[in-house]
Amino acid sequence: MTDQTPDNNENILLPEDGLERHTLVVPSRDSVPKVSQQSHRKDSVVAAVIAVLVTGAVVTGSVVTWQTPPSIEAMVVAPYVVVEAPTPPQVAHPYDSVTLRAHSAVVYDLATGAVLYAQREDIVRPLASLTKVMTGLVAHEEANPDTQVVITPYAIETEGDSGLLVYERWSLRDLISFLMMTSSNDGAEAVAASVGRLISSTPSVKTEYELVDTFVDRMNTRARDIGLTQTRFRNPTGLDEPGSRYGGEGTAKDMALLLAYVWENAPSTMNDTVLNERVFTSSDGFIHVANNTNIYAGTKTGLLASKTGFTDSAGGNLGVVYDAGMGHPIVIVVLGSTPTERFADVAHLIDATNAYISTGWYEYEYTIAGSTPGVR
Repeated sequence: MTDQTPDNNENILLPEDGLERHTLVVPSRDSVPKVSQQSHRKDSVVAAVIAVLVTGAVVTGSVVTWQTPPSIEAMVVAPYVVVEAPTPPQVAHPYDSVTLRAHSAVVYDLATGAVLYAQREDIVRPLASLTKVMTGLVAHEEANPDTQVVITPYAIETEGDSGLLVYERWSLRDLISFLMMTSSNDGAEAVAASVGRLISSTPSVKTEYELVDTFVDRMNTRARDIGLTQTRFRNPTGLDEPGSRYGGEGTAKDMALLLAYVWENAPSTMNDTVLNERVFTSSDGFIHVANNTNIYAGTKTGLLASKTGFTDSAGGNLGVVYDAGMGHPIVIVVLGSTPTERFADVAHLIDATNAYISTGWYEYEYTIAGSTPGVR
């Protein structure tokens, strides 16, 4: 029997390891030439020997031929690492011990857009002077900050006296800061009427009351634009209106979103709300000392912005933006507390949030576990 081998080595395909391998191929019985019994036994012995010597060789007949195997694709098995499942910190969850006087509350993380803590955050409640956050935003967006605002008798008639004088003139920039610090109702009405005149299509034929309504319509439009789905404004102050209607109503979650939006897009409207006191001079030269309605202003480390609100129907409301460290802004809103306990409520939530971050619960629930922190 003659081995059928390649004429040369040029056409032999070698595997990547450089070792030559062959497969024994048996042609069909009809194509096998007749051989003697002796030759048959001899061929069988040769085939057996080759099968032993060549790894993977197969002998199924009496005729042995050589054939170069096709190219072989290597299968690569990627290494894997066994990672232990994350375990919660070995300390109590800081939010579990929080007890609030407020009816509704929310802690919102600006860095991730996650709600870290919530208590009846989707219940609609009266906003009181938290309404003025939107008043300041719309005025900032619709008018030049150097616009001169006149304090009209109509504005002065609004409930509350913040020391403004009839026909006194202010720059819009300063009046926004003043009303945000002192929660001035007459200042908010004056801003709404003045800016309402600028955005009205027919300002000359509208009364001051109608100009304020035009401004309030823009407030509601902006609320929808921002995504405050459960918020509605009826005036620029947040004062209750006749017929037991709230001047502004919304949820703790909506107010957190509003504060976050203002802090990111119009922070100048709230810059002075971290101060305990500031002296303003009107365009006419009258001096006004503004005292912040937030008693924690100037004392709480990391406070970035704040706004208070109170009416008999709303109770005590408070919204703040504070830095939890390393440029990590957090929004906290409480609705329906008391005039004094709203500050304690926010202080408790600040302390709990700081502990939540420092003890590793924040990293565990959000970063490592890969899930949104649980609403508690």
